[in-house]
Amino acid sequence: MAMVRRQPAEATLREKNQLTLPAGIVASIGAHVGQRFIVERQGGAVLLHLVPDTFAGTLAGAYGSSEEVKAYVEGERAAWE
Repeated sequence: MAMVRRQPAEATLREKNQLTLPAGIVASIGAHVGQRFIVERQGGAVLLHLVPDTFAGTLAGAYGSSEEVKAYVEGERAAWE
């Protein structure tokens, strides 16, 4: 796995508690205008987590492959008969 090097960048807090994130950071995380973030304080640091635009696919594979789910459902249906 390639090592990702963190490059510190600076942002200034404005009057209305607004931060302008450096363009390179925004581009590297795939954020866009209107993007929502979860903001978390961890010790003396502030962490920003992207809120996904959609949750579609978030649980993909959580219950096994589509074949496994289909086999389970078919087994349940057969038990009802």
